[in-house]
Amino acid sequence: NGGELTLDWSAQLLPAAVEAAPPNRALVLAKGAPDPRPSRVPAAHGGGPDPFGYVWTDSDAPDGPVYDWIDIETVGTPLPLSDDDRAGPIALGFGFPFYGEPRDSVSVGSDGWLSFTATSGANGNQRLPTPGEPDALLALFWDDLDPSAGGTVLVHADAEAGRFVAQWNEVPHYRYGGGGEPVTCQAILAADGTIRYQYRTVADEQGCSVGIEDDAGARGLEVVFNGPY
Repeated sequence: NGGELTLDWSAQLLPAAVEAAPPNRALVLAKGAPDPRPSRVPAAHGGGPDPFGYVWTDSDAPDGPVYDWIDIETVGTPLPLSDDDRAGPIALGFGFPFYGEPRDSVSVGSDGWLSFTATSGANGNQRLPTPGEPDALLALFWDDLDPSAGGTVLVHADAEAGRFVAQWNEVPHYRYGGGGEPVTCQAILAADGTIRYQYRTVADEQGCSVGIEDDAGARGLEVVFNGPY
């Protein structure tokens, strides 16, 4: 879906016992280089469980999550992110369970991801799961985005409501010489462990990864890789 979207994606934990598939191998490309790997798009509006028990569903599924944009542009804290950058750790304001571990802070990458363990930025999106930075990952639009060329990345911790919101607001794709298409999307972490991704404007979704993965990059949910969704 391109342009204005009313798509909402969420993940939750269910009891499961699924054997883990071998993790994917990272492919390192020169910045701006085309990715030769084939795209992967979902055949349905939900998936999982992964070996830990996470499942996902989107707003096009019956009884799926309802799109409800939480605009933090006026209340959020702007992050001073440049291209291929990372800010954090940033306090969530509550304990957030993720792959069996309580988390109280998160790092935010300029390239459309959050991580509980990352120590650097990374511009090349990978299949999920893939070991290597960034792991313990929430990838809502993992692609080469460039806040130094425009837009803002903001966060807002609302302990009273039990949620943390990270928002990429009109952040363009990296493009040599400028002019990349902008993306507006947000990740919402709830105190009960629910993860929600929401997309307001996506003009070019051909190169992103969407999903989650654990601290070792061994277990995860891949919703889409380098394809339209």
